[in-house]
Amino acid sequence: MGSKIWILLVLALPILLFVTDTFIVSPAIYEKEGALHDFFIKYLVSPAEKMGLSMDDIIYFLPKYVWDFYIIIFSTLLIMITDIKFSDFGFSFTGLKKEIIIGVLFFVVDIILVFGVIYVSSYIPNYVKDFSLSNFGAEKSDVSSNGSASVPAESAKPILGFKFLILNFILYFFFVGPAEEVFRLFTFLKLEKVSNGFVAFVLSAFMFGAMHIFGSGFQCINAFVGGLAYNALWLLRGRRIMSPIVAHGFYDFMLTVLPFIF
Repeated sequence: MGSKIWILLVLALPILLFVTDTFIVSPAIYEKEGALHDFFIKYLVSPAEKMGLSMDDIIYFLPKYVWDFYIIIFSTLLIMITDIKFSDFGFSFTGLKKEIIIGVLFFVVDIILVFGVIYVSSYIPNYVKDFSLSNFGAEKSDVSSNGSASVPAESAKPILGFKFLILNFILYFFFVGPAEEVFRLFTFLKLEKVSNGFVAFVLSAFMFGAMHIFGSGFQCINAFVGGLAYNALWLLRGRRIMSPIVAHGFYDFMLTVLPFIF
């Protein structure tokens, strides 16, 4: 298959991810009314309630876990059917303490970039910044009192507490960080095989930004800039993925917690 075809296919991956989640994954999990199928109520909601989680906790976290778990499955399938290998990502627990420290310190770079994006976005029309594909998804309602869970399009954040911090820590460090880093770096590695390093560096970050179109145009721009930064960190760390995962997880985790502090 020619390099141009592969480039087009890789750029189409965010669309394929969104379409399959909307029309295959979500319908398999949620009923038309937005409630979870009985199977998932039994294996997701009931155990969560036994752990002491409130319905607000379940409503808030469930769609995030489902989405990122699907990205992990989607990325794994892509790796299995292509010439990319898991070893190409640089998974290694050697020197993990150093990778964690570097990842956490990279938060400073992330914050500088965010303020830069906020400044630049002030010159971008609102219809671009506010554009979102989320309204194309299935309508979702609340969790009912009888335990039939559903996922609202907009759910209120739970009160900041120990459970909230632990759940966010697990979500961002063990789901979001690994899922999005592997997904973006897969496109980097694949594009690198069919083009040059600069094209792979930029287009993989662009794809990463496009993957956030279900959120908003601003999120796309911010994710694109973040994708460039995490690509650079991955290369600077000798193509080792642990520090980008930690940096990504810590960034998202802190952005979730900071609104409760300030």
